[in-house]
Amino acid sequence: MTKSKSFNVQQQNDQNNANGRNGFDNPTFRNDLELQEVHHKKNGIEENDPTKPSNDPSQGYDTDDHKVPLDILLKRYGTNVTRGLSDSQVVANRETHGRNELTPPPKPSQVWKFIKAVWGGLNFLLWCCCFLSFLSFGAQYLLPGDVFFLGCSLIVVVHVSGSFSFYQEFKSDRIMESFKNMVPRAAYVHRNGRRIEIAVSQLVVGDIVEVKFGDLIPADIRILECQDFKVDNSSLTGESEPCKRSPECTSENVMETKNMAFFSTNALEGVAKAVVVRVGVNTLMGKCLYNNNYINA
Repeated sequence: MTKSKSFNVQQQNDQNNANGRNGFDNPTFRNDLELQEVHHKKNGIEENDPTKPSNDPSQGYDTDDHKVPLDILLKRYGTNVTRGLSDSQVVANRETHGRNELTPPPKPSQVWKFIKAVWGGLNFLLWCCCFLSFLSFGAQYLLPGDVFFLGCSLIVVVHVSGSFSFYQEFKSDRIMESFKNMVPRAAYVHRNGRRIEIAVSQLVVGDIVEVKFGDLIPADIRILECQDFKVDNSSLTGESEPCKRSPECTSENVMETKNMAFFSTNALEGVAKAVVVRVGVNTLMGKCLYNNNYINA
């Protein structure tokens, strides 16, 4: 009888342990999950949120445009390989996916940046120390002491440190502004069954575009057909070697597959025909610019 009872107790314990490992009927396990879920919701964090800024351009963005069958992709954007987009579809796609322009968030004035550099962060603590130093000097009245000179020194340190931070941020802004000079001026596209030249800013998602050696890629594109086509991705990934492109999807990662080329990169060799899948701030370069402004905000 005792042995049977011990066996039943052991069996119940094993069952409880199994339930605990699987997350069933385990209050502690449930509470941990609920707390994590509340924390993520409170901070607006989603594990697979494609809009969450990322500093690593090698991760690209969340899309399946490079791997879905071509007929599905063309149908998705209302385009045709030979005829291209119709005028009505151009208007619809522009309203849905935006214009092919880099429009970073509005930036604060240079005066505000300087004030933030001098008064923000660690410098605010130094200002507090400076105030306390002068307060201590005032309490001592005219008694000799080093607190007055300490306060003056802190003022000098804060201004030098703030000015240096302001200069570094100013240089960073100038570099980001230079990306606008990397935007090509015109592109050849197929619309209404005709091959025409348009301003790159007029490109929309779904346009069938032609690219040849020496051109800057006018948007994020998926290669439809090409001949000895190579691009330079060094402005995005730092790769020094030319990257050969082809119509085949070779990787789940949009940055590693060979059937994608990205806005502002250089076409080094060959010719290609492609469909536009991302424009403007939704391109990989646009997201890099957005992330830089997001981090510096």
